[in-house]
Amino acid sequence: MSGTNRTPSSGQARPVVAVLGTGTMGEAMARNIAAAGVGLRAWNRNRAAAEPLVDAGAAVCDTPAEACQGADIVLTALSNEKVVADVMDQARDGLGGHTVWVQTCTVSPDGSRRLAELATRLNVAYVEAPLLGTKEPAVAGTLTILAASPPAGG
Repeated sequence: MSGTNRTPSSGQARPVVAVLGTGTMGEAMARNIAAAGVGLRAWNRNRAAAEPLVDAGAAVCDTPAEACQGADIVLTALSNEKVVADVMDQARDGLGGHTVWVQTCTVSPDGSRRLAELATRLNVAYVEAPLLGTKEPAVAGTLTILAASPPAGG
């Protein structure tokens, strides 16, 4: 799978997003991504939790690396820093040099630094993006996201 898909009607490239973690928040965000016409690949530790996303048009994958193959954006919606780091290590072989990693778990300042260092080792752009909200705004597509990233090239 290439990093972009061509939509037949417009001929314009569209990104592919891999969502790693399809629990309450991840599933809702994934559904909104798919509804926007964006290519979607999904992975969850318990595959059964990701399977309902097939109806939304997602390709459900067996491993984080498989989900990330060809993805322009990797969105992690996981429970804590350790799980995020472990899953991104598992995704390593599927990441491309153009990949942007959007990490939505709330972590400590030290945890944020560790995850940013991991992103550097993985050769991906890192966006820390903790979420403000619960299931309802996630489903409605109205979450508040506090996004921050190092400057490009820095």
